[in-house]
Amino acid sequence: LPLPEPDDDAGQLDLTRLNVVLTPSKGQARVIPQDERKDCNAGANGWQSDTARGSLRLCGDACKLVRDQPEARLDVVLGCPVQGPS
Repeated sequence: LPLPEPDDDAGQLDLTRLNVVLTPSKGQARVIPQDERKDCNAGANGWQSDTARGSLRLCGDACKLVRDQPEARLDVVLGCPVQGPS
């Protein structure tokens, strides 16, 4: 996913106030948590930012969940504190 445009007057994107929300075609929207505890290839489950590439990456079961629902909508939402793994 591409990173959204900066959300403040200084042109800075605040990744601590960014969430990824999956809305299936039928059912409730759910937040996909940020998971920076491990590398994506080492067991992370959620999203990670790759600022060098200007993108967000989905990892683990979160990625599978999105791939298994091609009709779902995926939104990057700015403004609320980031939600991490529970």
